[in-house]
Parts: sequence; structure tokens; C-alpha cells
Amino acid sequence: MGAAFTFAPQKGATPSDVVLLDHGLKHFSEIVEKHFPGSTEFPGAGAAGGLPVSAKAFLHATHERGIDFYYAMGKPGRKIEQADWIFTGEGKF
Repeated sequence: MGAAFTFAPQKGATPSDVVLLDHGLKHFSEIVEKHFPGSTEFPGAGAAGGLPVSAKAFLHATHERGIDFYYAMGKPGRKIEQADWIFTGEGKF
């Protein structure tokens, strides 16, 4: 079972919606993996409808837990002010 089974019900998906969403995420993963090997299998890959996979494959982004990143920044407030993009969310995106 993929991320849809864990997270889609939190967003109001019905059991049949979850099956459809899981199938779609698996299909998307297969296509991305074919063109960008190694881009789909990592913790959190299925979060936010697969956004981390897309960011890694198409934008060469890195993915890490937000709290770990925050504390590793040292002076997070200043670095956040200088960032071009920050994607964050919990439960809904």
C-alpha cells in the first residue's frame, strides 16, 4: 500500500477514491522512474500527492524532514528571508 492509503482519507477521500489515487501515484512513479532512475523511492516520496518525487526528478531538489532542516540552518529566520522558495505543510497542501 502506498501513500494514498495513509494520507488520502485525511483529506476526505472515500475508500474507492483511495484505490484510484494509489493506482495513479503508482503509474506516475513508473513513468518518472523510467526517465529519472532513482527519483521515486525515498521516505516521504508520496507526500503531497507525489510532490517530493516531482521536485527531485524535475527540479533536482533535495528532500528532508522540515524540522531537521530548520535546526540545521543555525539562524533559520535569516536564511528563510533569503530563500526563493519554501514548500511546507502538514495534513494539507
